[in-house]
Amino acid sequence: MRIEVAPADAMPEGRLVVPVIDRAGEVVWVVREDKMPDDLRREFNAHFENITHNHLLDPLTDEKPPPGHPH
Repeated sequence: MRIEVAPADAMPEGRLVVPVIDRAGEVVWVVREDKMPDDLRREFNAHFENITHNHLLDPLTDEKPPPGHPH
């Protein structure tokens, strides 16, 4: 799971954020570039990496970890 930015003219009309599943099966949140500064995008991506790396959430199924999971 990660955030990428796109120019306003590449976004659907009226949308600031669009969820996409890329070819590798990863959830990508595409945000209009003028709505998210790079430092904020990098911080979110670091948190998303931690969440998915530690299996705290499966972004494709929206499942929470099972009871007793160490996190």
